[in-house]
Amino acid sequence: MPSCEIKIKFKDSNELITLTDAEVIKKLPVIERAISCSDFDWEEKDFKMDQPTGLDFPKHAGEFLLAHLDKYKRVSHEEASSVNPAERFPEAYALSLDQLRPCLELANYLEAIDFMHCMGFVIAKKLEKCTVEECAAFFGVPHDPNANYFDESSGYVQVPAANQPSSSNA
Repeated sequence: MPSCEIKIKFKDSNELITLTDAEVIKKLPVIERAISCSDFDWEEKDFKMDQPTGLDFPKHAGEFLLAHLDKYKRVSHEEASSVNPAERFPEAYALSLDQLRPCLELANYLEAIDFMHCMGFVIAKKLEKCTVEECAAFFGVPHDPNANYFDESSGYVQVPAANQPSSSNA
């Protein structure tokens, strides 16, 4: 069986993480495409990437993703209301929203879609317990309790961008 070796360097650590499992690599389409550009038949013969792949994410997010990539399975729409995230994803649920954000962002960047959906599910369930002010802070948008964000002409909620002050439309 051919061997493979890809080293990953995260933005906040000089320590490299080495990926050697082809099945894990296949679940990270961005990494797989990078390898395929270098050596199209990397799965058929021994492959070693000489230079580390730099990822502009914290190492804890990468370690968490790699530790749980195989274990975490997407929650279907049908089961979403009955799944307890603390039981289904206990390690993720134990993290704070600020710790989960880079895990979600890294999964999105690496196109690890099922893992990304799991992180989004846990974040959504945690946000259900937050106040409006806490949710606004998490998403980086201003919160003005006196503002009217509902646009009656279009039927859409129009929340100002994070760098724009909100205006009261009451």
